[in-house]
Amino acid sequence: MARPLDGLRVLDLTRLLPGPYCAWILASMGADVVKVEDTGAGDYARLLPPMVGRHGGLFHVVNRGARSIAVDLKTEEGREVLLRLVDGADVLLDGFRPGVLAALGLGPDVLRARNPRLVGCSITGYGQDGPLRRRAGHDLGYLAQAGVLGMSGPGDRPPPPPPLPVADLAGGALPAALGVLGALLGRERTGRGDWIDVSMMECAAALSAPIVAMGGGGARGEGPLTGGLAFYRCYACADGRHVAVGALEPRFHTRLSAALGHPEWSDAPLVPGPEQERVAAEMAAVFLTQGRDHWIGLLGPLDVCVEPVLDPAEACAPGGALHARGRVEAGHGVTWARWPLGEAVEGDAPDHGQHTDELLRALGFSPGGIAELRARGVVS
Repeated sequence: MARPLDGLRVLDLTRLLPGPYCAWILASMGADVVKVEDTGAGDYARLLPPMVGRHGGLFHVVNRGARSIAVDLKTEEGREVLLRLVDGADVLLDGFRPGVLAALGLGPDVLRARNPRLVGCSITGYGQDGPLRRRAGHDLGYLAQAGVLGMSGPGDRPPPPPPLPVADLAGGALPAALGVLGALLGRERTGRGDWIDVSMMECAAALSAPIVAMGGGGARGEGPLTGGLAFYRCYACADGRHVAVGALEPRFHTRLSAALGHPEWSDAPLVPGPEQERVAAEMAAVFLTQGRDHWIGLLGPLDVCVEPVLDPAEACAPGGALHARGRVEAGHGVTWARWPLGEAVEGDAPDHGQHTDELLRALGFSPGGIAELRARGVVS
């Protein structure tokens, strides 16, 4: 079956998580991903434990099906290799700090002059300009600067790191993929590509906009969706597991209150405050009387927005919703949820420079020319 990006090539000059995750999304829609790595260590996510087969688990999941070419962009010959790759590319993902590509003589103006149809996307922590553009960072710092971390957790303890790198994924990979797809659509109308500036901090901040607007930007743990409502919390059960209660609408919390034997709970004003804290304490005591599966068996059929808190293995287990929808993949003894929009990406993740010769031959380099480039350290 044809996929929407069949026949399009993506040059991925990124490493670790945001850029490769974006490339994984595009690959699931049919794109051919070429991972352009340096001739030294390459993408060091390959070595991050635990190992899944030959590579680190993170690297294995988001780089499967890609091809790797290792080239030294600090050399004139290496830059020429990249420019020849750009000639046949549709998308280029850039994960360098602002100004690095330009310092190499490979800035957006150069690359788009070489291929006017190229869609470029730079993914950085703080964007291509502005006061923080050169600052190093990771997901936790981007969330801190975005105001998102300051909304997290109870107010009497430091904000906890989130279980997922929200800025990397929802603030980096997803906006980058969306921007690339929009630019590809625009290219169909204009015949020219574009260059997209994705700031993970800015996108994470924008994710919080509707929550802040509804009062979630106040004191930590006291917003309507951050712990201030009894009907939007997680509760411990007798077996040490948990349930997630999201019964915000009146029809849901009225039905839930009645099912738990306390119809008066639904009379409490649905705004953070003492009444909600009273209901939460009473609700917590009720949930502690039985195990998680008892409550799900009782409440699940009642349509009251109560769900089990699953760990990743439970979420992907046979019989679950992900498995039933065909959204689970496995390899080397590890199971994970695949990207659901598109098709599963086939193949293993590439070794460092595994496809260098193959790609150079496709660019017109002779065997002797490839050997010379390798002998001079331009490729590996």
